[in-house]
Amino acid sequence: MKDWVRKLLGKDLFNAVSSLENPRHAFRTLLLTMVIAVLDLVMLGFALLHYFYTQDMPLAIASIVAALVLSVAFLYLRTTQNISITGHFSSVAIVIFFPIYAHLNQNDQFGLIWLFVVPFLAVAFNGYRIGLAYILVYSVVIMSEAHLNIGVWEAGNWTHLSTLRLLVGLLVFTALATVLDVANEHLNRRIENQRRKEDVYLSKLKKLSTIDGLTSLYNRRHFNDVLNQKVKELKDSDLYLTFFILDIDHFKHYNDHYGHQKGDQALQRVAAVVRQFMKRHHDLVFRMGGGRVCWYSGF
Repeated sequence: MKDWVRKLLGKDLFNAVSSLENPRHAFRTLLLTMVIAVLDLVMLGFALLHYFYTQDMPLAIASIVAALVLSVAFLYLRTTQNISITGHFSSVAIVIFFPIYAHLNQNDQFGLIWLFVVPFLAVAFNGYRIGLAYILVYSVVIMSEAHLNIGVWEAGNWTHLSTLRLLVGLLVFTALATVLDVANEHLNRRIENQRRKEDVYLSKLKKLSTIDGLTSLYNRRHFNDVLNQKVKELKDSDLYLTFFILDIDHFKHYNDHYGHQKGDQALQRVAAVVRQFMKRHHDLVFRMGGGRVCWYSGF
């Protein structure tokens, strides 16, 4: 399934969608891509249906044109990953196509039921804020056309009640699409806030894992990491690493005679004095264990 999605989206778009840095953007991109792809296939199906089965050439041509437009939008999204322009482009296409479809179909075999898909598409393409504007324009066009064709559509059986039902249906599906998008936005916002908190906690945890709890100097583990990193950096260089080792004289005897609390205080005072001499941003001081301190002073 994952490989199929990768092929559909393309490498760059798949990597953008797979990134968890912005889940709301990733969800919108994936949703827009899938909706356009599915809608494109539906339009191609319509074209084949009307061309070979109903032999309705105007509807077949309109479906083919819509499929081509959606294909262009899909390719543009794969190339640029710009969901904003793609959403507007696709929304304009459906706002133009479906009124044409309604005019040509005239609710033959309940064909106008497809009009209720538009609110979901407009919201999926742009989010409910911008999508509602497209839905408003679309509804005005559709309802005007439906009112003007009372007694014409549906072999003359289209009535004022039919127009009212169409209006209520559009309002209901618009409300559903809006509620779903608002709920999804709220959920994604909570996910983003939770991720920010987790990033803060992880940052603190990472820092704690490199700090000696007693002296607030870097610990032996961080010394090993820094040493390995610096050795790799200087692998093909003639430069040298500079370290100073400070070993507190008679620290064990002091610790045994005055107690561990006094020994800890002595270590803290030594650490504070050493930090006073750290003048450069790349100076690092590590507690190696016991009363031994290591000072890295660069290349």
